[in-house]
Amino acid sequence: MALSDTLLGLLGGAIKDVGKNQIVELLDKLHAKDEAGYMSTVLGLYPLVDSKLETLAAESKNKVDDSIVGALKEGIEISAAKYGVQLPNTDND
Repeated sequence: MALSDTLLGLLGGAIKDVGKNQIVELLDKLHAKDEAGYMSTVLGLYPLVDSKLETLAAESKNKVDDSIVGALKEGIEISAAKYGVQLPNTDND
Protein backbone atom coordinates (compact mmCIF):
# COMPACT_ATOMS: atom_id res chain seq x y z
CA MET A 1 0.00 0.00 0.00
CA ALA A 2 1.36 3.39 -0.94
CA LEU A 3 2.03 6.03 1.68
CA SER A 4 -0.61 8.27 0.13
CA ASP A 5 -3.21 5.50 0.54
CA THR A 6 -2.22 5.06 4.18
CA LEU A 7 -2.50 8.78 4.88
CA LEU A 8 -5.83 9.04 3.11
CA GLY A 9 -7.07 6.03 5.04
CA LEU A 10 -6.14 7.69 8.31
CA LEU A 11 -7.93 10.86 7.26
CA GLY A 12 -11.07 9.03 6.19
CA GLY A 13 -13.05 9.98 9.29
CA ALA A 14 -12.15 13.64 8.97
CA ILE A 15 -12.95 13.61 5.26
CA LYS A 16 -16.33 12.07 6.02
CA ASP A 17 -17.20 14.59 8.75
CA VAL A 18 -16.22 17.63 6.71
CA GLY A 19 -17.95 16.30 3.62
CA LYS A 20 -21.13 15.49 5.52
CA ASN A 21 -21.29 18.98 6.98
CA GLN A 22 -20.74 20.53 3.56
CA ILE A 23 -23.47 18.41 1.98
CA VAL A 24 -25.94 19.42 4.69
CA GLU A 25 -25.02 23.08 4.23
CA LEU A 26 -25.46 22.89 0.45
CA LEU A 27 -28.78 21.12 0.76
CA ASP A 28 -29.97 23.75 3.27
CA LYS A 29 -29.14 26.45 0.74
CA LEU A 30 -30.94 24.57 -2.01
CA HIS A 31 -34.00 24.07 0.20
CA ALA A 32 -34.10 27.79 1.00
CA LYS A 33 -33.89 28.78 -2.68
CA ASP A 34 -35.87 26.04 -4.41
CA GLU A 35 -37.85 23.58 -2.32
CA ALA A 36 -39.06 21.60 -5.35
CA GLY A 37 -35.49 21.37 -6.64
CA TYR A 38 -34.36 20.26 -3.20
CA MET A 39 -36.95 17.48 -3.15
CA SER A 40 -35.99 16.33 -6.65
CA THR A 41 -32.31 16.34 -5.74
CA VAL A 42 -32.67 14.48 -2.44
CA LEU A 43 -35.19 11.93 -3.67
CA GLY A 44 -33.32 11.39 -6.94
CA LEU A 45 -29.81 11.22 -5.54
CA TYR A 46 -30.38 9.14 -2.42
CA PRO A 47 -31.39 5.86 -4.13
CA LEU A 48 -28.28 6.04 -6.32
CA VAL A 49 -26.04 6.58 -3.31
CA ASP A 50 -27.82 3.99 -1.13
CA SER A 51 -28.06 1.17 -3.65
CA LYS A 52 -25.22 1.72 -6.12
CA LEU A 53 -22.40 3.99 -4.94
CA GLU A 54 -22.26 2.54 -1.43
CA THR A 55 -21.82 -0.97 -2.86
CA LEU A 56 -19.18 0.12 -5.36
CA ALA A 57 -17.22 1.99 -2.69
CA ALA A 58 -17.31 -1.03 -0.38
CA GLU A 59 -15.87 -3.21 -3.16
CA SER A 60 -12.91 -0.91 -3.82
CA LYS A 61 -9.47 -1.40 -2.35
CA ASN A 62 -9.26 1.99 -0.66
CA LYS A 63 -11.28 3.62 2.09
CA VAL A 64 -11.34 7.15 0.70
CA ASP A 65 -14.31 6.49 -1.53
CA ASP A 66 -16.09 4.86 1.42
CA SER A 67 -15.66 8.11 3.34
CA ILE A 68 -16.87 10.26 0.46
CA VAL A 69 -19.93 8.12 -0.28
CA GLY A 70 -20.66 7.83 3.45
CA ALA A 71 -20.51 11.60 3.80
CA LEU A 72 -22.88 12.06 0.90
CA LYS A 73 -25.33 9.49 2.26
CA GLU A 74 -25.27 10.80 5.83
CA GLY A 75 -25.53 14.40 4.66
CA ILE A 76 -28.64 13.60 2.65
CA GLU A 77 -30.13 11.64 5.57
CA ILE A 78 -29.52 14.48 8.03
CA SER A 79 -30.99 17.04 5.67
CA ALA A 80 -34.02 14.90 4.84
CA ALA A 81 -34.73 14.35 8.53
CA LYS A 82 -34.47 18.09 9.14
CA TYR A 83 -37.12 18.82 6.52
CA GLY A 84 -39.34 15.79 7.15
CA VAL A 85 -38.54 14.01 3.89
CA GLN A 86 -39.07 10.24 3.89
CA LEU A 87 -36.20 8.60 2.02
CA PRO A 88 -36.59 5.25 0.29
CA ASN A 89 -34.62 2.32 1.69
CA THR A 90 -33.39 0.83 -1.54
CA ASP A 91 -30.83 -1.60 -0.11
CA ASN A 92 -32.58 -2.69 3.10
CA ASP A 93 -29.85 -1.48 5.48
